[in-house]
Amino acid sequence: MLKNKLNLDVDLKGQARIDEFAFVLLAGLVLIIVMMVAWTTTVTEVLDVYPPSISLKLKPGDSETLELSLNGTATNVTISTTGDIRTWLSFDKQNFDVSGSEVVTVFVTVPTVAVEKIYRGSIQIFFTGGNKSIPVTINVTKTPVQDLWKNFYFGDFSVSYSVGQEVLASKSSFEVSKGYFSEYSASLTHESLSQEKFEIVTGGFINILVDETNNAGNLIVEFNGEEVYNKNTKPGEVLIELNASQIKKSNTVTIKAGLPGWKFWMNTVYKISSAKFGIFYYGVSEKSFNFELGDKEVDNFKYALFVARVKDSNPTKDLIVKVNDKEIFKANRKATDYIQKVLNPGEIKLVKGTNLISFSTEPPDGFYNLADVALTVVYKG
Repeated sequence: MLKNKLNLDVDLKGQARIDEFAFVLLAGLVLIIVMMVAWTTTVTEVLDVYPPSISLKLKPGDSETLELSLNGTATNVTISTTGDIRTWLSFDKQNFDVSGSEVVTVFVTVPTVAVEKIYRGSIQIFFTGGNKSIPVTINVTKTPVQDLWKNFYFGDFSVSYSVGQEVLASKSSFEVSKGYFSEYSASLTHESLSQEKFEIVTGGFINILVDETNNAGNLIVEFNGEEVYNKNTKPGEVLIELNASQIKKSNTVTIKAGLPGWKFWMNTVYKISSAKFGIFYYGVSEKSFNFELGDKEVDNFKYALFVARVKDSNPTKDLIVKVNDKEIFKANRKATDYIQKVLNPGEIKLVKGTNLISFSTEPPDGFYNLADVALTVVYKG
């Protein structure tokens, strides 16, 4: 019996040692797997390059400058060239990292001894985990390269950015009273709120400053025939908020006194130093237009010309013009100014197919009334 117990104790102790060893071994394996995953996990690098291809038409001895736009995240970026044109291209940078966006200037020089034909090659962009290839075609010809152009007219229009408040009607130093035998009220009237301002109204206010009162009855305020205030009021400021739906193009504020109640021999009297009616407004009026470009107009793009005439403006605020969400103009201009800006490659982003040009201005009270707005795209024939 004792022998069997001793054997059982030995077996249990041995089993405990085995279980402890298995646990340690399992923990070690888990740690190794975690470390291997951490070591082998890499950050994915993504790089977009614009334009996706380059096509030029040049004469022997000609030179051209253009830009590559690199967007994304990439490390150890290197640039090289291949093909017939590999010695014709050089770059302002060839080894760098990209975090967000980077612009590379490409210098193209055609040898004076180049014969008339189409030369092909590519720009190779290598980075950690990937690469991009930009096909390059250069048509060398001794025939003079004529500039062609395409005009886009956008006409006359206005843009604005309005935010703030405006007092539309006011009255000062008056008295309202009411008794059982007499009544004197006061009115503030504003007519013909412009359609443009009416469309951006977000609310309104009535501000009354009471100087003196005998407190015999209530002060009553009506707005466009609707009662918006009716209280026994002490000297001081009264502020009444209005919502946008209450405000019309023509508005009237009526200020009255209420009856003195059982004090039939008295008049309720309110002496008012000032009363104002105003609006709050917020509105953004922008303009945008689509225009179409073909393959040749984009591939052979040389420069663009943006023009506009300022008829009226708030000259303290900038006019902002974008093409395909890239800013091409941002400056303030006064009435009668003529805007003319030349846009070289890299200053404007054009795409094959539908392009978008947009116009806006700055808050809180920017506005521009523009005329004869146009964009001319010049490209090589």
